[in-house]
Amino acid sequence: MTDMGKVIKQLPSALDSCNQHGMAKFIKNAFPDECLGAIGGLVREIAVLEHNYSHLEWLKKHFKDFTKAIVHVRDACPALEHK
Repeated sequence: MTDMGKVIKQLPSALDSCNQHGMAKFIKNAFPDECLGAIGGLVREIAVLEHNYSHLEWLKKHFKDFTKAIVHVRDACPALEHK
């Protein structure tokens, strides 16, 4: 599952069908499209990282990409705002 953003985007419909309207509304508001794209990017980075975890040189070279993906999720997702 390399595009978690698409999975999260489908959650409100599933929750609405189970009469969980409050949770569906929360997800719609807390995870806008930019946030979902950022989550998808992070999951893809994690998948690549996992595939190459035993290659130390690769990890050193690409660690910055992974940390950028984490920062992008933090900045793009209202649900993760620092209080």
